[in-house]
Amino acid sequence: MEKVSSAAIIQLADFRKDIFDRIGVPATGYCAPEKAPQSPVAKPDPQARPPKASAISSASAKAKAVAMRSIVRSMLVMATEGAFDLRAGYPDSPYLDRFDIRFAELSGRLAAVDANGLGGDFRFLAGRARTSLATLNDIVRREIIGGINRDIEIPAFDGTLGKLKNAAIAAGVAFGSLDMALKEG
Repeated sequence: MEKVSSAAIIQLADFRKDIFDRIGVPATGYCAPEKAPQSPVAKPDPQARPPKASAISSASAKAKAVAMRSIVRSMLVMATEGAFDLRAGYPDSPYLDRFDIRFAELSGRLAAVDANGLGGDFRFLAGRARTSLATLNDIVRREIIGGINRDIEIPAFDGTLGKLKNAAIAAGVAFGSLDMALKEG
């Protein structure tokens, strides 16, 4: 029995050595793929005119809209973590302070997009986003800060987090619609 097991070990060692010998050989197919050739760098056209100021403000508004959706996501995380801090008995949650900072930042960015004068559809979408953001902030103030403490029951706590999640989803959808409109416009 020992002869069979030692023979199997020797065969395995030979096989392993054979695999490692073939790694660097391109003909066997075990090598890393070749790097793609570099594409030639496009040179700017000297005859091209610089973009108009309205196109620049529109481009910056588009970049801000993408950032706004990620801020809504981070606000949801911060509010949820703040709720768990309040439930654990920590009334001064740093997550809720960060939520307030993000809310102020997002309100400012939304006002900048609204102030660009992009048209009626954009005003409607910005108003919808503003309303959903106010609802999210209201739920954090009223339901989380005003209603969560150490004595809260699990079903009530889960219900509060459900309201928070629904408000954040509505805000994310509103900011996503605004983002799509800014990309198209």
